[in-house]
Amino acid sequence: MFFSLARPPSAYRERMNAVFDDPTIAPVPETIDEALGASAPAWAQLADVLANAGVETAWRYYRDGGWVVRASRGSRTIAWMSVNRDYGRVTFFFAQRLRPALVAADDLPEWVKDAARDAEKMLSLTIQIRTSADVADAQAVLRYKLALK
Repeated sequence: MFFSLARPPSAYRERMNAVFDDPTIAPVPETIDEALGASAPAWAQLADVLANAGVETAWRYYRDGGWVVRASRGSRTIAWMSVNRDYGRVTFFFAQRLRPALVAADDLPEWVKDAARDAEKMLSLTIQIRTSADVADAQAVLRYKLALK
């Protein structure tokens, strides 16, 4: 069971469309695959990309967001990930001072450069993970997240 009907979801959780919101039931591979449906192979591919980059992932429960994955290298948070119905999400945060480097990058998707150009402060890049192409975008952003400090 994915949903807890004992309490209404928070506005944030509703907006995030989080599937795993019961603090007593941690996500496991079977329920993750079931929730992701056709996007499950892309989620697995993203997990491999992160592991190959030396990024560790760990599920944690947060009252305002349900179960999410913190992707980290050492004590540094690299990204946040969540499972939604029929797709995954990965979000990277970049400090304002890093925006010019992202805008100038030759190998980032144009939508990333546009987002960096338009951001006023902290840049939040969220990618819906449905296909291998989405994983490729996430991998490109990951390279910059790991390289820029």
